[in-house]
Amino acid sequence: MFRHACFCGFLSLALAARAQQLPAKSGGDDLEQSANHLLEDLPPLVDEQGKALPVGKTSVEQARNRLQAAQRKSQRWDKLFRQGILSKAEAERCAIEVSTALAALEHANVDEAQSQLEAIQKRVSEGSADKALADSAEASLKSSQEAAAKADAQLLQTKLDLAKINLGRQQLLYNERLVSHSALNAAQAQVQKLTDQQAAKAAAPVP
Repeated sequence: MFRHACFCGFLSLALAARAQQLPAKSGGDDLEQSANHLLEDLPPLVDEQGKALPVGKTSVEQARNRLQAAQRKSQRWDKLFRQGILSKAEAERCAIEVSTALAALEHANVDEAQSQLEAIQKRVSEGSADKALADSAEASLKSSQEAAAKADAQLLQTKLDLAKINLGRQQLLYNERLVSHSALNAAQAQVQKLTDQQAAKAAAPVP
């Protein structure tokens, strides 16, 4: 369900991006700053009490809460963009947050499956559990690892898609002399960096 919601949210964002207009900012500096924030300095997500959610290795429950918070934020920011309150670049940042949170959830599932397998293997060695139970746990771990790999690939693809959108925006702004050439170069470098990362992952041997 989470993967489906993430995919649908991103698809909607991508379609809207193709019909985007330049951000409604009056100054060149504001335009450049808004575009540069697309792929960096993401704000921390918070829970319902306003407390920052943990970053890094988290439990499945914490990761699920973070994903739900990211999805709710994405919906709110998309609405604010449609109302003209947020710029397109600001709204697009939520797509990365959702994909990042989804990847974190899948990796939390891997950690949990690994811990369960180790616990079951210990019971098998002690004679208190059947080997069939360990085989089932191994299969569950493998499935979690595959899901995590797919989530990582989707996160990288999301970053690359938005980097290309940002590059197109920066090119338009540069043509209007609203941003510097260095900003355009930075956007081009980001696209190349992510493209290289994607190619390296595709060429890496499957474990």
